[in-house]
Amino acid sequence: MCTPIESGKSPEEQADLFAATLDTLKIDKTAVFCASSGAPFGYVFAKRHPDRVWALVACDAVSGHYDIPETAGPITQAIFLSDIGQGLLKSLNKIKPNAFIKKFFETEGYFTKTQLQKHMGAALLQHA
Repeated sequence: MCTPIESGKSPEEQADLFAATLDTLKIDKTAVFCASSGAPFGYVFAKRHPDRVWALVACDAVSGHYDIPETAGPITQAIFLSDIGQGLLKSLNKIKPNAFIKKFFETEGYFTKTQLQKHMGAALLQHA
């Protein structure tokens, strides 16, 4: 399933697209994991569709409007603000989910080596 980038420009529209995706997949309830500047969409989904959410987890989460800092270089902007960059991240997640998830945990959290291994194990188990 592929949703055009023009779809869901507001958090409310995005939340309804999430709900439609769950309908298509025949999933009644889900846990919502939202991170960074994607968090407002997760919050709105939980508010608009509370009967569809059994857990909401926010990690390093923005709670309002967010613009990428001016200090973000062109590579960072290209990755996070382009279809090509998003496709690259999606491919990396499919090819090497363990590396993708590990890097996310390393950059977004402060885990000991043991904690990181535990969280990696749980995340990869859920990813499978």
